[in-house]
Amino acid sequence: MRSKIVLLMALFMGVITTILFFKYMQQFNADKVSVSHTVQVVTAKEQIDKNEIITADKLVLTNIPEKSVLPDTLTTLSQAEGKIASSMIAKGETILAHHIISENQEDTYVSRKVKEGYRAVSIGV
Repeated sequence: MRSKIVLLMALFMGVITTILFFKYMQQFNADKVSVSHTVQVVTAKEQIDKNEIITADKLVLTNIPEKSVLPDTLTTLSQAEGKIASSMIAKGETILAHHIISENQEDTYVSRKVKEGYRAVSIGV
């Protein structure tokens, strides 16, 4: 008899806990949480290979929560358009300032001056 009472009490407490949990969760409005404080950032619409010139058709603006934005994240398409990818950028990846370089910066690297199919040799003087 005693085990039946314990079982009934456990079931009763489980029902009460479930009801209280659902009432508590109804306080939060999912629409309000998902829309609040988002920032538009530049992401890759498709994969961008290393040393490829970035065009506007390979970029898209995406809304992400403000807390997830890194300090060097690009926020406008013009910041990345016409630049060269310094590393491979995956589809959907947020583009950061160190992922791209301008043509002026590219000329400073000797390895980038050597065209595909050619070789370069350095000689100590």
